[in-house]
Amino acid sequence: MTQRHERGTGRRWISSFALAWVCDAACADELALLELVIDGRATQRVESFVLRDGRPAAKRSVWRALGVRDDPTASAEETLSVAQLPSVRAELDLERRILALDLPPDPNARTLIDRGAPEDAPPLDQGSGALLNYDLSHQRAGGLDRTFGLLEARWFNADGVFEHSTLVSDGPGVWQRRLSSSYTRADPQRLERLRLGDLVTGGPTWARPLRLGGVQLITDFALRPGLVTAPAPQLGGNAAVPSTVDVLVNGARQLSEPIAPGRFEVRQLPLVNGLGEVSMVVRDALGRESVQNLSFYASSLQLERGRSAYAFEAGRVRRGFGTGDDRYGSWAASATWRRGLSDLVTFESHGEAGGGTVSAGAGALVNLGAIGLIGAALAGSQGNGRRGVLASVSAERQTPVLNLQLGLTAASAGYRDVASAAGDAPLRHSLRLGAGWQLGGFGSFGVAAIDQRVGATARTAVQRSQLLSITYQQTLPFGAQAYVSGYRDFAAHGANGVSIGVTLPFGTRGALSSMLTREHAGSRLTTAAGESATTTGEVGWRAEADMAIDGPAPARQRLQASYLAEAARLAVEAEQLDGRAAVRVNLQGAVLAIGGRLHASQTINDSVAVVDVDGEPGVSVFHQNRWIGRTDRHGQIVVPGLLSFQSNRLAIDPLDLPLDADVTDLVREVRPGDRTGLHVRFALDRQRAALVELRDAHGQPLPLGARVAGTSAAVVGHDGQAYLRGLGDDNRLVVDWGQGQCSARFAWRERQVDTGRIGPVVCE
Repeated sequence: MTQRHERGTGRRWISSFALAWVCDAACADELALLELVIDGRATQRVESFVLRDGRPAAKRSVWRALGVRDDPTASAEETLSVAQLPSVRAELDLERRILALDLPPDPNARTLIDRGAPEDAPPLDQGSGALLNYDLSHQRAGGLDRTFGLLEARWFNADGVFEHSTLVSDGPGVWQRRLSSSYTRADPQRLERLRLGDLVTGGPTWARPLRLGGVQLITDFALRPGLVTAPAPQLGGNAAVPSTVDVLVNGARQLSEPIAPGRFEVRQLPLVNGLGEVSMVVRDALGRESVQNLSFYASSLQLERGRSAYAFEAGRVRRGFGTGDDRYGSWAASATWRRGLSDLVTFESHGEAGGGTVSAGAGALVNLGAIGLIGAALAGSQGNGRRGVLASVSAERQTPVLNLQLGLTAASAGYRDVASAAGDAPLRHSLRLGAGWQLGGFGSFGVAAIDQRVGATARTAVQRSQLLSITYQQTLPFGAQAYVSGYRDFAAHGANGVSIGVTLPFGTRGALSSMLTREHAGSRLTTAAGESATTTGEVGWRAEADMAIDGPAPARQRLQASYLAEAARLAVEAEQLDGRAAVRVNLQGAVLAIGGRLHASQTINDSVAVVDVDGEPGVSVFHQNRWIGRTDRHGQIVVPGLLSFQSNRLAIDPLDLPLDADVTDLVREVRPGDRTGLHVRFALDRQRAALVELRDAHGQPLPLGARVAGTSAAVVGHDGQAYLRGLGDDNRLVVDWGQGQCSARFAWRERQVDTGRIGPVVCE
């Protein structure tokens, strides 16, 4: 008893010493821990205060951390009572230990609502392995057999991706043609992509692309899919009290966020191209609303103020791609730089050199608001004793009703770019016009026109293309679509044609279509019906008949059947053309090497995952809530449709797991790197478990809610059933239900293997 008294005296002495250290020695202040409510919002924050005459006091540093503005030159260690803060209203609830503060809004402070991608790229899941995509076909026609295919090999790891593609054929004569070989490394943090090997140059719309074998370093915004790089309307305002901000783009809600009193600003809204309207609704705690509407014109071609993008390529020009005359020629280099000078003007420049020719130019894209987007550029070239200039103008306007695009490029006789220096025909002028109207219930109407002329080369003469096409489309009852389209080629002696067609869907995957076509060579009728195989396990088919009404066109019939399996897509096709028959078999798929095993899969275009459910077969696997299939006898399945640099949701069905297996995560979110493969494991915790049926000495089920203790703790459910885990070879239980108690004993071998049940077990 004396020892306990001494210990209590010591504790009180330490507490008194601590209080004296916090307070001034001469004061009778009380130390209090208070939960803070600021501007009517609970902060879940607790701070230490000193109560002086019933009023909380704290150091200036504490008040400043809470958002109280005062003299910045004053000492942060000085202690102030809330009464010495005239701009702050305080209410103290000592019983609940709550301090409510009302702070005046800071005119210089603002709440920033940013729904864009974070400044730092989220971490990626990287894997290592290899895969081979294949597209193989065998054809028999006219008594001759031919096999051909496209192969794409890919090796990937955290350092990048190496890929190689080739064409192979056995007739006439066995041959192989390389298409592309390259190494690519992506850096989402810097938004850069480095490519070594075969590549296609980039640049503005008025510069022609080139195939090179060399090096490419570009800015690639696709490495951060959530990043908004185009200018977006700036929304903001002032809130006198705590409120909620709702933002709608073209009538669709994009965000809803609470804000504190004071200034606020909304940035990085997800927008669609074209003319639109943003509505911002500010709603306070009393339900009062203020609405602000703002029209905008957005275009992915523009860059926001201060954002830049670049591309640099250098190497040898590749000619004859995909042919037997494939070769690398002269050296060339190109560079492109774009920057958003303001939210209305984007500057772009491009230069290239090669084959004794140098060209360079600059231009700008200007956003005219509701009018649309216009662009202009001017370039010059010099080489091989020639000089020339190129001018380009463009315009676009997209609205829910009208979509209009115009591009005009003209060059002088002496203008040459690297493409023409390498052997392509030099561009003289190009006019492209596209327009589409949405007519509401009266369908849609579209017009496209092309007028292009290229100069002569050593092998070709001056060529000109003039083409006009018109299309009208209308929706009919039962989801049918009817259309009329026509074209005229003014450069090919007035060649023209018109088509009338209708498409009627049936089922969930099928469609029936018929099209009547009239051209200068004659008329023909094409009728087709079929269902597509889009999900694993589905069978697709298509039947098509094409017959001439008049003219020399031969009759053609085609029948195709396909099956989409987890491992590949198989299609068989029979065709008869003008009395000659042909049969084709096509096999598409991939072979994946990852995690020390080979896997057969459907074609892998982007990233892929091998889901491993710890060796458990027959478990359903889902990707983005879409059923993919069931795990094989090794407990694995290939999921080929993952998107690189984006969050992919993989899940398993717990109902397919055995009773003796527990899993910590039923859902995994993975973010794969560039065209990589991942091994995603769902770990299972295996232990003996069974549903035990407990009966009393009279054969009646034990009471509902009775508690089970012993080898495994549980509660008795309906019909005396209890789910017990952690069972051993020999198990003893004690069951207690308040008015009674009993004990039971059973062995693990007594379970029914097919159902995992044990019993009935007598409890006495």
